[in-house]
Amino acid sequence: MSGILLTLMSLTVSANLHCAVRREINPCTCRQEEFPSSVNTQAQTAAATVVASTGGSVNANNNAGGGTHHIGERIEVTCEKMKSFDQLAEALSGKFTPEQQITLRVSHSNLRDISHHDFKQLRMSITRLELNHDHLGVLDGDVFAGLGRTQYLSLADNEVPSIPRHILSHLSLLRTLDLSRNRISRIDSDDFKYNPTLQHLAMAGNAISEMTPGSLPPLVKHLHVGRNHLNSLNHTLRDLNQLEWLLINSNELTSLDGELPSSGHNLKMLYAADNRLTHLPAEFRYLHRLETLFLQHNKIRNLDGTLQKARRLKFLELSYNELQELNENDFIEAEMLEDLELGHNSLKSLGGADGDGNGSSALYPLRSLKCLNLTHNELREFSLASLRGLRELRLLDLSSNRIARLHRGRLSSENLVEEDEEIAGGNIQDLRLQHNELRRLDSSLFLGMKELQRLNLSHNALGPTIGPRNLRGLDGLRVLDISHNQLTTLEDTSDTWLPSLEELNASHNRLVTLSGRDFRGFPVLCWADVSMNQIRTLMPELVANTRCTIHGVPDVLRIYLQDNPVLCDAGLADLTVALEVNHAKVYGVGSDCPSTTTLAPPMAIELTSALPSEPLPLLLGRVELAAAAAAASGGNVSFAATLE
Repeated sequence: MSGILLTLMSLTVSANLHCAVRREINPCTCRQEEFPSSVNTQAQTAAATVVASTGGSVNANNNAGGGTHHIGERIEVTCEKMKSFDQLAEALSGKFTPEQQITLRVSHSNLRDISHHDFKQLRMSITRLELNHDHLGVLDGDVFAGLGRTQYLSLADNEVPSIPRHILSHLSLLRTLDLSRNRISRIDSDDFKYNPTLQHLAMAGNAISEMTPGSLPPLVKHLHVGRNHLNSLNHTLRDLNQLEWLLINSNELTSLDGELPSSGHNLKMLYAADNRLTHLPAEFRYLHRLETLFLQHNKIRNLDGTLQKARRLKFLELSYNELQELNENDFIEAEMLEDLELGHNSLKSLGGADGDGNGSSALYPLRSLKCLNLTHNELREFSLASLRGLRELRLLDLSSNRIARLHRGRLSSENLVEEDEEIAGGNIQDLRLQHNELRRLDSSLFLGMKELQRLNLSHNALGPTIGPRNLRGLDGLRVLDISHNQLTTLEDTSDTWLPSLEELNASHNRLVTLSGRDFRGFPVLCWADVSMNQIRTLMPELVANTRCTIHGVPDVLRIYLQDNPVLCDAGLADLTVALEVNHAKVYGVGSDCPSTTTLAPPMAIELTSALPSEPLPLLLGRVELAAAAAAASGGNVSFAATLE
C-alpha cells in the first residue's frame, strides 16, 4: 500500500491552492488542484488501485484529448450549515467553468427546499456530490438532472425512505453510491436498472428487511448492507461474480447456504459479524481468494472443514461463537493465515494432538501465523509442542481458560540448546496466561524462548515460590507479571538470571520480606510493584545489584509498597535515604498504622545499621521532618514525596 501511495505522489505533480473564486462563493470554501493531463491518467490508475484496497472511490478525469501541455483542473467545494438550497445556488451559480471538475460537499444544512430547484442552476460540472446530514427525504428526480458526469453520489445520513431510482436515472456514469443511515426498508428489482456500471454500493444502517432477486447491480465489487434487518439474503448475491467485498454484519441472518456468488473466485473480504449463523456454508470451500473473514458474535459450533482450502486467508475472526473443538484438518491448506481470533468460545481442544502435543494439532499447517488468541475458552491444559512449526508466532493469548497444566510436551531432541533445534514457541514475544489455574511451572517450560518479552502469569495459584529453573532461558524478558498469586518469597525467583527485565509486578501475593537476594537476578529492573502484600521487612541490600537503565540511560528504580505493614515502620524514613544512594525510590502510603510507641524495635535497628557511614545532612533533615510529621499524623505518610 505504501508503495502505491508513493507512486501516486510521484506521478501527480499537483499543488493544493485556494481557488480563484474563494471569496465570491462565501460561505462556501474551495480548494484547487492543477496537474498536467499527460500524467493524469497514470495518477488515476494508481489512485484506482488504492481505492480497490481501501473500499473508497475515485473521480476519473473525463476530459477528452489534450496534449502534454493541457492543464486539467479539479476543485473541491465545501458548504456547511446552509439555510436552504436557494442560498447554495446563490453562492455557487456561475462561479465555475464547465471544464472544471467539481467535488461538491454540502453537509449539516437544511435543504428541504431542494425540490423547488435543480442542480442545473449551479452551472457546475459535478463529478462527485456529497449531501450528508441535510434533512433530505422524498426527492424529485428532476432536481438531479444535469449530473450526467457524476460518478460518486452520497446521500448518507438523511431521511430518504426508499432507493431513489428517479434520481439514479440521471446518473448513467455513477460508480459509487452511498445511501447509508437513511430509512430504506427494501430493495426492489428495478431500483438500479439505470446504473448497470455501479461498482461500490453502501446501504448500511437502514431498515432493509428484504432484497428482491436480481435487484443489485451485476458489476458491483463492494457491497455494504450491514446494520439492517435482513433474515435472508434471498439469493440476491448469486449472480454478483465480480463481488470482492461483502459486508452483511449486524443483521438477523441464520444461514449463508446457497447465498454467496455462484462463482466466488473474486471474493476477498466477508464481514458477517453479529448475526445468528450456526455454521459455515459449503461454498466456503471454493472461496480461494478470500483474505479476510469476520464471523465474530455468531453461534457457530464447528468449522466442518469449510476453511480447509482457504489458501489466501490472512485474517480470521471467530470470537464470541460456540466452538467446542477444532479438527486437525480445519486449516490444512491455510498456510498464509497470520491472525487467528478464537477468543470467547467453548474450546476444549485444538485438534487431534494428545496432552503432550503428539499427533496432529489443527494449528500445525499455519506456518505464517503471527497472532493466536484463545482467551476465554475452556482449555484445561496446553502443550507448547502443539505450536511446533509456527515460527512466525509472536503473540499467544491463553488467558481466562482453566489451564492447570502447561508443559512443553515431548521434545524431538535431547539437546534443547542446539542451534539447529526448533523450539516450539521459540519466537513468541508476548505470552498471556493470566486468569488460569496454574499451581506450578515446569522447569524446562520456557527454555529456548529467547524472544519472549512479556509474560503474564497473574491471577493463578502459583506458590509458595517460583523456582530458580522455572523461568530459565528468558534472556529477552522485559515485563513479568506474577501478581494475584500465592507467593511468599521472591528469593528463588531471583536466582534466575533475567538480564533484560525492566518491570516486575508481584502485587497481591503473600510476600513477607524483601531481602538482599530478591532482586539480585534483575540487573536492570526499573519498576517493581509489590503492593498489597504482607511485607514487614525491607532491607537496603535489595537494590545493591540493580541499576535501572532505559535505552542505555541510567534511571531510578521505583518500588511500590502500597498497603504493606512496612510502611508503618518508623525506620522506613532512614531506609529511603539508603535506597536513594542506590538509585531507588519507595512509593506508597501507610494505612491503619498503629501508634509509633508500639512499633517493634528490631526493624528500626536493622535499617539504621544499614545506612551509609557518611551522613547526608540535607537529606536526613528532610527525612527527619517527614518522620516527625508521620508521628504527628498517626503514622500515615507518603515517602515518595520526601525524595523528590
